[in-house]
Amino acid sequence: MLSTSKRGARLAKPMIEYVQAFALFALLAFAVYVEKSTRSTLEEMPEKTEAVTVKIERMTEVLDDIANLLNEGLHAIAGSGPAQTASNPMEMILSTLMSSMTSKANHGTETHQREIHEIDPNPTLEAED
Repeated sequence: MLSTSKRGARLAKPMIEYVQAFALFALLAFAVYVEKSTRSTLEEMPEKTEAVTVKIERMTEVLDDIANLLNEGLHAIAGSGPAQTASNPMEMILSTLMSSMTSKANHGTETHQREIHEIDPNPTLEAED
């Protein structure tokens, strides 16, 4: 019996070494794959960055045009002079709010007299037979 257990132990030791060697080889192959994919991603990065920058510039131009149109429309509605584009959106919002606060209010100019109804605290209930 001792001879078979020694024999099994002798066979187990090389199997463990084979598994370790295979695991190290798999890790090496994975490291090479990660390095190549990272390198290709880094090579594509400047092109993609340039494309994103161009799209952002186009969107900025469109948003500036929309802001100018809205600003001109607000000034035309308010009846003020020539439109002047605000330097940032917060300035435009604040100037719009301030101009609406200083303008005369058109609501609430009519007065209506209404009848006030009194509440009867003791209602009478009549039951029919």
